[in-house]
Amino acid sequence: MVELACRCNLIGSIVLYICIWLVCLLCFLPFCVIESKT
Repeated sequence: MVELACRCNLIGSIVLYICIWLVCLLCFLPFCVIESKT
């Protein structure tokens, strides 16, 4: 039971990390594109 909880927690952490990373990417990518165009 503990092993399953740890596994679910690990998957949750990975999903959360990916979500945060995607949000950061979407927020900062336009600035990178604007900077490269000028």
